[in-house]
Amino acid sequence: ATEIDVLLQAIAQVDNLDERFPADGIVINPLDWRRMQSLKDTADRYLGSGPFGDLVQRLWQLPIIPTK
Repeated sequence: ATEIDVLLQAIAQVDNLDERFPADGIVINPLDWRRMQSLKDTADRYLGSGPFGDLVQRLWQLPIIPTK
């Protein structure tokens, strides 16, 4: 499981707790976020937009908030 998979499971756990309070964002350490941005597929292509693209800071339709 990648860090992205772990985040999806965490979102699912929050969503399962109470429908009145769904997950509405992901707060993450900046180093972890950069590591996720660097993930590549088996053909060595970035999963996201890569270093020259305009990356929208979102995962699983939720905004990412990098913070220490």
